[in-house]
Amino acid sequence: MTDQAVLDTLSGIRDELDKIEQQIITETPTNGQKRTHVAFVLDESGSMGMIREQAIDGFNEQVNAVKANASKGGKTTVSQWRFGCPPDAMPKEVYFDQPTDQLMPITEETYTPFGMTPMYDGIGMALTRLKTLDNGGDVAFLVVLVSDGQENASKVWTSEQIAQEIQTLQGTQRWTFVYIGANHDLSQVSKHLGIPQGNMIAFVASPMGTEKISGYVAASTANYMSNRGRGMTYTSAFTGNEGQVTAVNEDGSVTTNGTPTPTPRKKYTSGDQARSS
Repeated sequence: MTDQAVLDTLSGIRDELDKIEQQIITETPTNGQKRTHVAFVLDESGSMGMIREQAIDGFNEQVNAVKANASKGGKTTVSQWRFGCPPDAMPKEVYFDQPTDQLMPITEETYTPFGMTPMYDGIGMALTRLKTLDNGGDVAFLVVLVSDGQENASKVWTSEQIAQEIQTLQGTQRWTFVYIGANHDLSQVSKHLGIPQGNMIAFVASPMGTEKISGYVAASTANYMSNRGRGMTYTSAFTGNEGQVTAVNEDGSVTTNGTPTPTPRKKYTSGDQARSS
C-alpha cells in the first residue's frame, strides 16, 4: 500500500469516528448531566428502640420512593448516616453516594438503637462529605433528617455551626433540608437551624404514629423527585404547606398546627371487662 493510500485510509477512519462521536452527542439525553443526591441522617439513639420496627419499614419505604423515581433526578444517588452512640463514639457513615439500584433495605440486624443523640455531629459529618459532590450545574441535594428527640451529645458541631452550614447551602438554591421530628417543638428547630417550616414534619413517636408518618414522607419524597424531573433544584415547601409546620397525627390525618395528636385510647371500665370475659 502506498503512503497516499495509507493516508486516505486513515482519513476515512477519522471521518467515520467523527460521525460516531457526533451521533453519540446528538443521542445523549438532555438530562444526562442532571444529578440528584438524596441523603438520610437517621436517629439511632436508644429512644428509637420503641418504634424500631416501624422506623425500619418507614426508611425502606422512603428509599423505595427514591428508587421508583430515580430516573427523574438524572443520575440519582443515596447516602446514609446514623447518630446514636455511647458517649465516647461518633456517628457513622453507612454508605455514601451509592446508585439506587445497589441499595439494600435496613433490617433489625443492621439498625440497632442505642445510646445518646449526637444529632449535630451526625448532620455535620454528612454535610462535610456531601459538599464534595457539589460542583455546580444541574445538581440538587435532598437531605432528610430524622429524630425522635433533642440533641444531647454532640462533641464537634454546635447548633450555631450547623445553622450556618444549612443556611449557606440553602442559599445556593440547590440544597433542600427536611426535618422529621417527634417529642420536641419543630417550630423552634426551624428557628434555630434555619430550615423552612414548610420542610418540617412532626409525628407521634409511637408504632402507629411512625407508620403513618412513613407513608406521608414517602409520598412527599416521590413528589420532590417528580418536581426534580421538571427542573426544580430547591423547595421550601417539601410538604406542600409553605411556611407551616406539618403534623401527621396518629390516625393518619394531617394538620398544619405543628403539634401531632395521638389517637385517644378507650378507657375500659369494670363493666367492659366483665362483658369481655
